[in-house]
Amino acid sequence: MKQTAPRHAWYPAWLKEVLGSIRRPDQKEIRQKVRDKLARLTNLRGSLGRLENAAIQVAEIRGKELPQIKKKTIYIFAADHGAGREDISPDLRRSANQMLGELARGQTAVNILAVHTGASIQCVNIGMVQDPEPPEGIIHRKILSGTRDMTKGPAMSRQEALLAMEEGCALARAASDGGVDCLGVGAIGSGQMAPAYAVAAVMTGKPLRVIGRGEMKGLPKQVRMVELAIRTNKPDPSDPLDVLSKVGGLEMAAISGFVLGAAISRIPVVVDGFVATTGALVASRLGTGVKDFVMISSSTAEKAHKAICSDEGWEPLLDLDLRLGQGTGACLGIGLVEAAILLLSGAPGPASMKGKPMDE
Repeated sequence: MKQTAPRHAWYPAWLKEVLGSIRRPDQKEIRQKVRDKLARLTNLRGSLGRLENAAIQVAEIRGKELPQIKKKTIYIFAADHGAGREDISPDLRRSANQMLGELARGQTAVNILAVHTGASIQCVNIGMVQDPEPPEGIIHRKILSGTRDMTKGPAMSRQEALLAMEEGCALARAASDGGVDCLGVGAIGSGQMAPAYAVAAVMTGKPLRVIGRGEMKGLPKQVRMVELAIRTNKPDPSDPLDVLSKVGGLEMAAISGFVLGAAISRIPVVVDGFVATTGALVASRLGTGVKDFVMISSSTAEKAHKAICSDEGWEPLLDLDLRLGQGTGACLGIGLVEAAILLLSGAPGPASMKGKPMDE
């Protein structure tokens, strides 16, 4: 019987190199030292909950008992989708386009929170139908003007998905070379939800009607659209690239490559929102140990998001009922990660704990 070559045999050289170089950040000695240090602060091991887990995870990723987070950058990947294109109004596309421009100009809630966190924002056009105006302040890495209609065939070719992944990976590695030691990632674009549901349903193996949000307006139509796309394309859940190219999106592809780039650079990446999490899921399924570099910023109302986090063992840092998904959660999550690392530097001395007299 003829042997079928493993799917990674068809991966391009750059992806083989990346996947072959990623090592799980499992450093027992560092983990124990961090736990002991935090226990001395609280006199009760484990009492800091997820804050303790975050400190341990970053220490293991960076390979240091006392890691430092000095430079933080959040990347927002933008792309439009072809599924249900006739139902996506020009106003909705213009709205996504306008939001990307406002992000680049520093005029959104994300920018305000980024200033608070001390993080910079980088906007990446990986697949918008129309380029934002003005183009200044945006990194242009456009692969396509939006994906194709996944209900009629693959959303993109395997090669197009790989090109978007390569761009995302290169950006993360360049950030590392530039001294960034904590990354965040979010997504923006029109028509994102149906492809995100499709990727989640195929890769978690859970029916869409189970993991969808029942109260979402128009969900029955989205369910039919996604189910048709899955029947039409028959994506292979054992091959993440097959799923990504057939029913995913360009921003998801770029984010999956971005997560791989962060992992090979040994940098934690704080992921914001359901759509961005689907990209992280693809990266996690591509390489052993990749998921350990991912930190989910906040839980969402999407059952599909919860299903992904459950499957990958990702516990969101926050639960604030955020729905924007454009990096707001990443800003707040990075702040929480910094707080966790600050604890490792030790408790303040007696002088810094003294309060000022009331009459001063």
